[in-house]
Amino acid sequence: LTGLLALADEFSAVYTLPGKSVRKHVLHTGRLSELFALCDGLLKKIDALALTERTSMPGFYAEYQRMRVITDSASRQWALQFTVLDEITGNPVEKAQVSARAKGGSELDKSVKVTGPSGVCYMSLDPGEYTYEVEFGGFGKQKGDFFINEGLRTDIEVKLKKNE
Repeated sequence: LTGLLALADEFSAVYTLPGKSVRKHVLHTGRLSELFALCDGLLKKIDALALTERTSMPGFYAEYQRMRVITDSASRQWALQFTVLDEITGNPVEKAQVSARAKGGSELDKSVKVTGPSGVCYMSLDPGEYTYEVEFGGFGKQKGDFFINEGLRTDIEVKLKKNE
């Protein structure tokens, strides 16, 4: 009987081990997702701060934008950053509507975002050729084309001109 109990204990220890391991993995994966989200939030704040120096320190801003490249396409959350500015003042335009559509794609495939307080919005798009439209009340609509490369972030700065 003692031998059977020992075997039963051994079996229980081995049998439940993978479950504990899986649970631990799930906990760590969940925590990792939280940490990545926290880092993404910090990077967006840093991007907004760098944008404030765009006119006073153009060399710094250009170098920051050049160095701020996402190269791990498997884990990137967005491939496109739009920055919308007032053409006259250079100030960010909050709540501008930005839409992007694959060239030759239908209106149903259009991605639409709204810029935040720093005039920036992000989109996650597959590699390919796209068209964009940016509009905001009191300003003229801007249109253009861009290309998303695999593993790289595309930055587009749009300067809106006020309607006369």
